[in-house]
Order: sequence, then structure tokens, then C-alpha cells
Amino acid sequence: MAYLDPFEIVNQKVLPSFRKELVKVLSKNLSRVEIAKALDLTPVAVHYYLNGTRGKNFKFNKHELDEIERIGKRFLETKDVFEIKVGFKKLVDTLFENRRICHICGGTNCSCR
Repeated sequence: MAYLDPFEIVNQKVLPSFRKELVKVLSKNLSRVEIAKALDLTPVAVHYYLNGTRGKNFKFNKHELDEIERIGKRFLETKDVFEIKVGFKKLVDTLFENRRICHICGGTNCSCR
């Protein structure tokens, strides 16, 4: 079986799903162009996140979605992209601690054991 690097899993599965959820939060107060600029994305990518074309490979639980909403609200208050980066890192740390990353590969062939 192929080795699955947990950081590849985060980059390929978790990050796009995080962006999708964050874009949904930010879209309540910002335009697609403003979101794209803040997240260093194209407006088309923002559109894809909003319509569900991107970011559907990882499902967050209610607690994680609440945390993403808090991250988005902190960004809206401060306009500091660092809030998003720190929030994402803390979320990923929690996913590793709770072994949520292992659910993707079944915990059988990754190094996060």
C-alpha cells in the first residue's frame, strides 16, 4: 500500500474544505473579490468554493465548523490574515490530536499513528 503523508492529506483534503467553509462565513460580509484578495485566491476559485465544486473531500464536525466560523469572524474584525493562518494551524493540530486525519486513510498506512 502507498504511504500517505499526513501533511499531503491536510494539503489536498483538509485545506480546500477549510477554505470552502471559511469562504461561506466571509461571504456574509465580503464580496467575492474581497475574499479572493484576502485569501490569495482568484474570484473564480471563491465561486467554486461557494457552489461546492471545491472543498468537498473532508467533512468537518459541528465543533470544527463553529471554530471555522470564529476564525472568520476574527478575521472580519481585525482584517489580519494572520488570524486565519493561526486558526487553521490550531484546527489542524486538533484534527491530528483527535485522529480525524487518520479517518481519511483508515489509519493503516500513514505516519500519524
